[in-house]
Amino acid sequence: MSISCLAGKQRRLPFPSKAKYRAQNKLELVHGDICGLMTPTTPSGNKYFLLLVDDLSRYMWLMLLSPKD
Repeated sequence: MSISCLAGKQRRLPFPSKAKYRAQNKLELVHGDICGLMTPTTPSGNKYFLLLVDDLSRYMWLMLLSPKD
């Protein structure tokens, strides 16, 4: 049996419908991610972006970054 055939027959548990923990106050839990290398770059030369999401309100902040550091 090939590897792709075995992978197709594997079973997974469904994703949980509710999170184990949800924030009770604003900014109590903030999720963040740095994404990039975007092509083409923005007109000002930014190649990456930082995305922050407040868990309670789902409010998002997006910051464009030229270098990752």
